[in-house]
Amino acid sequence: MAEHKEGDFDAAKKAEARTTARTARTTRPKLNKALPTDRATVLKQLGILRATTAASGPERKPVSNDDVSKIASLHPGTISVCNPFFLESGLLTRVKLQNVPCEEAFAYADRYRWDGEKAAIKLAPVIRKTWFCTALLPKLAFRPLSLDEAVAFLAEEAGAAPEYKDQLAMLVEYLRITGIVSVDGGMITASDAEVTPPPPALDGNAPPANQTHNKNGGQGETGGSNVGLNLDPLLLALLEKIPGRGQKWPAEKRLRWFKTFAMNVSQVYDDDETTVELIIKGVGEQQ
Repeated sequence: MAEHKEGDFDAAKKAEARTTARTARTTRPKLNKALPTDRATVLKQLGILRATTAASGPERKPVSNDDVSKIASLHPGTISVCNPFFLESGLLTRVKLQNVPCEEAFAYADRYRWDGEKAAIKLAPVIRKTWFCTALLPKLAFRPLSLDEAVAFLAEEAGAAPEYKDQLAMLVEYLRITGIVSVDGGMITASDAEVTPPPPALDGNAPPANQTHNKNGGQGETGGSNVGLNLDPLLLALLEKIPGRGQKWPAEKRLRWFKTFAMNVSQVYDDDETTVELIIKGVGEQQ
């Protein structure tokens, strides 16, 4: 009778564990949305995206997984599992079974050579259009969210089971690393409105260098907020939603904004012992 060494049993256990892991992956419920792979960190995925731009080159040619793997020094399979999320997010476009990065990806790769820490901000215009960004930003405009709350909202949108929690958290990391949200102490808040070059003044002179414009047309001072006020980020996010001068602001939306602002003023400034109830009603509403 053949003797079995302890190492043989260890090898058998490892093989069984690999089989169990593969089975678990294949039996996961189908998702409504593509999620980032759990086989690579967000930073590693962004490295793969940069490698894709390098393989595509100045001519923006379509590239295969093998092309990217040679540059990234990774197995083609690792490249492959990143593609579904990249494609659904708009970071890549499919062309005849190969992929072409978006222009923002090339801008990101160029910026990375100079400032690797902040370069991912160049991807923000694409990430802002993704399903997970459009799902979370309206909620963050109302109030900050904990990571668990954000993951729960995203899980509902994607039809994801609890075993996808880590991958859903990666979506928040994509929002953070591209500058769309801030994460502090486990709480997520929407970052300030996008800073865009100010238009020339009517007299032809440029506005002061420290003046910025928010996405709704309002003006403010740089240095923490677009309205130049030292307020709670929750209130600043609401102020930034006020349309600029000359833009329409329908009465129904205006009333909803005032109600939301009043409620959040109480949330920020009231404590358990002293609460102030502010009631804002429109014309025709019961008093």
